[in-house]
Formats: sequence, structure tokens, C-alpha cells
Amino acid sequence: MGGPGRQRPSVGSEGGCGRARRAAGVAGRAGLLISVGSCGLMSACAHYGKTEGEALESRVYALETRLEAVQADLTELRELQSNQGEQLDAIAKDVGTLNMAARRNDADFGVQLDELLQDVARLKGTTATLESRVSSLESSTTQAQEELDLKLEDLEKRRDGERSEAEAGRRRESLLQDPDRALDEARKLIDGGEPERARKLVRALMLEYEKDRGFAERFEPRAQFLVGETYFEAGQFQQAAAEFNQVRKAYPGSVVVPTAYLRLGQCFERLNLIEDAKLFYKTVLKQFPRAPAARQARARLKEIGA
Repeated sequence: MGGPGRQRPSVGSEGGCGRARRAAGVAGRAGLLISVGSCGLMSACAHYGKTEGEALESRVYALETRLEAVQADLTELRELQSNQGEQLDAIAKDVGTLNMAARRNDADFGVQLDELLQDVARLKGTTATLESRVSSLESSTTQAQEELDLKLEDLEKRRDGERSEAEAGRRRESLLQDPDRALDEARKLIDGGEPERARKLVRALMLEYEKDRGFAERFEPRAQFLVGETYFEAGQFQQAAAEFNQVRKAYPGSVVVPTAYLRLGQCFERLNLIEDAKLFYKTVLKQFPRAPAARQARARLKEIGA
């Protein structure tokens, strides 16, 4: 829109302040041109002839044409400046909105972060509680397993014991059918440190044949002596002395009587009744000098100083 050969600079390449300065400069130049043109025209009218006046008129026309172009540029620049001001206001408004949104987003993010941290803390607490419960359950399970193992072991022992007792019962029933073998078994039990089992076997045998005269004559003195032996082996010397005395009184002619007297002396010696013990040892030597028990009685008398 300028004069011939003149190129307008690109408006979009300058800032808002540059455009304002340019607009002001254009307006100044436009005023200057008008003033110059008017003065020139007036001077030309006053001092120049027709030819010179026509030339001057052509120059004034050119200046007016250039002035119109400058005014058009100025108008365009002002419109552009106004538009850019509105755009700047819109941008500022958008920036403010973005700032507020950012602050809201930051606040929302902070709230979400706090909630997340609280959730994590709750999860940690729940995890700790679960670990504690798991540990407690593991401990309870271990204890229960140990108790179960003990109960199973005890049950197994009871079953073994019941089987053993059942087997012993069957064996005892078998032994009771043979008194001589039963009494030999009782002797083995006594020597093996099981006097109670031996006593039960002998008592059962005596009960089984309590009305059998043949048993009374052949086996009862020996059975009674073995009962005394079970108490003697168990350290129950007073009870043992009572059983041995029963042998002496009830079966005076039995082959076990000399040994019963010897055992009586040993029982009284263990009970610290030394004089009574000497009496029984001397009885063995006097009444049964050739019995195997006599040699032991003599050794005991020598030991205790008779």
C-alpha cells in the first residue's frame, strides 16, 4: 500500500512496543509531509510561474499519495496493536487460569500423595499385623504338632504296652499250664530286675492251683519262697521277711527252707537287727550244716563278728 518500489516490513516480525513506536514515527512523518507540502504549495503560488507551479503541484500530489499510504499503514498498525493487546490479555488470562489449575493440580496431587502415603502406612500396618498373626499361627501350629506327636507317641506306647500285656497275658496263660516252667520264668524275671512281674506270675500260678493238692506238695513251697525273693530284690526287707517266715512255718520239710532261713538273716541284717540276724544264720549252721546256704551263713557270721 506504500509508494512505488517501497516494501512494507512484516508487521508480525516486531514486538508490540516496536510497532507502537513505528506507528508514532509514521504519524510524525505524515504530519511533517503535510506541513512541508502546504508551505511548498503556498511558496510556489507566491514565487513560481505556471510551469514551476505545475511541477510543484505534481510533487504535492505525490506527497499526498505517500501520505495516504502512510496513514493506511498507521491504521493497520494500530489495529494490529489493538489485536495484539487483546491477544496478550487473553494469554495473560490463560496463564492465570493455568497457574490456578496448576495450583489446584498441585493441591490435588498433594492430597492424592497424602492419601497414598496413608494407604501405604495402613498396608504396612496390615502387613505387620498379618506377619504377627502368621508367626502366632506358626507357633501355635508347631506347639499343636509337638503335642500331637507326644500324644501319638504316648498312644503308640500304650498300644505297644497293650500288645505287650496281651502277649504277656497269653504267655502267662501258657506258663500257668506248666507250673515248673512258670516258676523258672519267675526266677528269670527276678534276676533280670523285674520283681513285680515275677510276683504277679507267681501269685497267678498259686491262685490257679490253690485247691490242687499236687501243686501244693510239689510247687507251693518254691512259689512262696519266690514271692519272698521278689520283695527282697525290691528292697522291701520287712515284707520279704514275712514271706520267708511263711515258708519256714508252712513247709518245714521243703528243700527251700535252709535258704529261707538265710534270707531271714539277711533281711534282719539289712533292717539293722544284727542280733536277730545272727540267730537265723546260726540256725542254718545248726539245722542244715550241709546245705549250700550254710556256707553263706557262716560267711555272714564271720563278717558281722559273731
